[in-house]
Amino acid sequence: MKKQYFKYYFNHPKVWDAIRINSARKETNFLIKLFRKMGNIKTILDVGCGTGRHLEILVKNGFKCTGIDANKKLIMHARKLFPYIDFIVADMKNMKLQSKFDAIICLCGVLHYSETNNEVRHVINSFYRLLNPGGVLVLDNINAIGFINQFKFKKHLIVKNPFNLFGLKCSVEHSVIEQKQILKEIRTITDLKTGSIVQKDQTRFRLFFPEELSFYLENSGFKNINHFSGFSFSDGEALKSFRMVTVAHKKHD
Repeated sequence: MKKQYFKYYFNHPKVWDAIRINSARKETNFLIKLFRKMGNIKTILDVGCGTGRHLEILVKNGFKCTGIDANKKLIMHARKLFPYIDFIVADMKNMKLQSKFDAIICLCGVLHYSETNNEVRHVINSFYRLLNPGGVLVLDNINAIGFINQFKFKKHLIVKNPFNLFGLKCSVEHSVIEQKQILKEIRTITDLKTGSIVQKDQTRFRLFFPEELSFYLENSGFKNINHFSGFSFSDGEALKSFRMVTVAHKKHD
């Protein structure tokens, strides 16, 4: 299991919960609108479910949900919060689930942990296999095209909220490995009282361009692929958001 699955905020679920709880509401509203528009979505698999905040809302809206995550601490926390939801410790690169689902969601840039072309192909093929005919896949990734001409790339930044609520400071350093198409991130967690380093995490994120991601999806059998600027159904070809939400459909038998 890769070390980057066990970053500070993954091993401290209450911190991760504080980071994600507000945005989860907006993201889930998008999902509910999408699934209700399709009309045939009843069962959902959340790959990289974290503390289960998206699934909490989806279950309350009538969907039957399962969540998987590679981090055992996140899953244990999710089970305590939502004992009525099925949570499984599993890596998306080695999913041995027998059930199939009407929808799969993979949010918070989880697909970026697939660094190589073979890993990306394997994971997307697994998504296709686990979907029922006519099912839908929703991916939430960093919009790599933004690094070209839309966003100012910040090499250094300080993340205050919610870390300061836990007596911590989070310093982030970013760099891009161009030939590998990898965003490298170093997060240093510091104790505000003592100034001592609590933990330093290094993460590598595979960046995706829209047409590149479409290529992987089409080769796995997906069709009707659409990319959105974040969690919005706004029309137009411009992908203006830092995040790119991709919706793809599995063919009917």
